[in-house]
Amino acid sequence: STQATLSTGDYPQGIAITQNGQYLYVTNAVDGTVSQYAVANGKLTALSTATVASGVTPAAIAITPDSQYAYVANYGDNTVAWFSIGSGGFLTLKDWISANISGPTSLTVR
Repeated sequence: STQATLSTGDYPQGIAITQNGQYLYVTNAVDGTVSQYAVANGKLTALSTATVASGVTPAAIAITPDSQYAYVANYGDNTVAWFSIGSGGFLTLKDWISANISGPTSLTVR
């Protein structure tokens, strides 16, 4: 097997993939971003906008079963970032939602 190196943001922590397996996202805790990738033929390719801002210390990411939305638990500011997943897999921030807990590190969507 062959290993490849792929750049992410600083301190990658959470990872999620869309239901159809076409897009993968990685939370980057230190720089407060989410890296975006396309998946094809077993290879990851960074999207043209490689990262999007999420919040302070994003820890975890979850994608809705229909792959229309992604949610990111931001440990450092006690929020959940709500993103839509557009054509081409690009994340667009919709809003920040209070997590109502201190330091969220995980989340689940149904």
